[in-house]
Amino acid sequence: MKESQAISEDAKLDSVDEYIIMENNIVTGDIGLQQMSHAIIGAAIDVHKILGPGLLEKYYRMALAYELRRRGFKAEEEVSMPFVYKDLVIANACRADIVVNDQIVLELKAREQYSGLYASQLLSYLKLSGLKLGLVFNFNQLKLKDGIERVVNGFIDP
Repeated sequence: MKESQAISEDAKLDSVDEYIIMENNIVTGDIGLQQMSHAIIGAAIDVHKILGPGLLEKYYRMALAYELRRRGFKAEEEVSMPFVYKDLVIANACRADIVVNDQIVLELKAREQYSGLYASQLLSYLKLSGLKLGLVFNFNQLKLKDGIERVVNGFIDP
């Protein structure tokens, strides 16, 4: 099963509370990547339930970062990443929308049509940062679960 399919199946849970796993341990950092990603999805669903589709990406970014911090996560917005190619290094070449606990990169979109390029862009950010896990959220959906894709750096699809 592809990672993007796995997250779509997970996203079919009816209750946001089912995503909030080990919430008391989030503050201490005693949480795995899978549990952290479920908690992040829960926070994004809560933001989407309140704001709905139709806003600019920056408002979803600010609201989601706020919600993640409220839940005890470290959520850094617009994190600069360098571009490195052989001897060429360009500082601040690109920006990740949100990096959570220095472990998960979030790419936020508010687009009518989803493009596979968003996952490719996120994979590039993961490679540049050396991180393993990222989530793409397209907030311009009636149900956010239809706009979530999980991207794993180094994942080989059989």
